[in-house]
Amino acid sequence: MHRLTWSECLIRAIDQVETPLLLYFQEDYFIDRPVRADIVDRAIDLMIQNPEIGHIALTKHASHGPYGASNWPGFSTIGQKARYRIATQAGLWRPSVLRSYLHPRENGWMFEILGTRRAHRRRDLFLMADFARETGGPAVDYIHTGIIKGHWHPAMPDLFARHDISIDTNRRGLYVQPDPVRRKMEVVRKLAADPRHLLNQLLGRYEA
Repeated sequence: MHRLTWSECLIRAIDQVETPLLLYFQEDYFIDRPVRADIVDRAIDLMIQNPEIGHIALTKHASHGPYGASNWPGFSTIGQKARYRIATQAGLWRPSVLRSYLHPRENGWMFEILGTRRAHRRRDLFLMADFARETGGPAVDYIHTGIIKGHWHPAMPDLFARHDISIDTNRRGLYVQPDPVRRKMEVVRKLAADPRHLLNQLLGRYEA
């Protein structure tokens, strides 16, 4: 029996969505401060009133920019060539737009890397909800991510302590960041495991 990929699972989920927008959020994002519901509400209203907007990122963990000015105060455009123009971070999406960037053969991190390359070639309008510490920070802030490769993020014990949550972190252990060079080599190795798909994406061919 074929085991569904990460993208196939998400595609099936999106196909069940009947609302004009969806809020994307992963289960291992541990919110560490109150959500700024007023900004989320503004972003929702903005997308409802302006169908040309395909996505609004709500967190500092999303695109790395560059950003540009937009027609709406409090929101910036995510640059056409932005790093992580596509990101699996908290944000609002039009279901059809998110689905159009998914490829059945990809997992989450492949979707971010190769989906961003696809997004570089398309003119969809993506926005970032502006944030600054002096004005309260991002709409949604969280530890990214709480569990990494089966281990707790090093910041998790402090977060649990602040909320009087008792967890034996020794059972999973704390994640130790690998050497940056080794990490990049591992990413390259995984991408090269499916060379045909990688080549098609690099050349702008999007067939399954």
